[in-house]
Amino acid sequence: MCNRFGYLAPISRLVDEFSQVRIPLVFKDGAIPNIEPREHIRPTNTAAIIRPIDPADPFVGVEIVDARWWLIPFFHRKSVKEWKPMCTNARAETLASAATFREAFKRRRCLVPATHFFEWTGKTAERGRGRCTSAKSETFCCPRSSY
Repeated sequence: MCNRFGYLAPISRLVDEFSQVRIPLVFKDGAIPNIEPREHIRPTNTAAIIRPIDPADPFVGVEIVDARWWLIPFFHRKSVKEWKPMCTNARAETLASAATFREAFKRRRCLVPATHFFEWTGKTAERGRGRCTSAKSETFCCPRSSY
């Protein structure tokens, strides 16, 4: 998944899909949150993520929380505003070994619900944006290790 994506489906769709795989989707205060549909979610925006309540036992359930779409590595000790590199994508072959992503990959995995994402094509000066969706389902979740 690239840097920009969106989520336009009702939250009840996620509740239905997680109930089909028998993983409880738990909400704070027991009420389904009001997550607004958004066409464009960009780095530094907040977005809904699905994370395990107990990472050691995923069948306890998962929760939906808002999180910033950007990874600040564990080793950065200054303020968030002082971190400049964009850390939203990692290569699968170096994810477990790269210092920026290693700790998040080991301990803080999550799913990012989406209905579409954007891919850019062409040369830098003439780039075009394509909207990619799933042919089989209205929603899908992308694995991330960045909360």
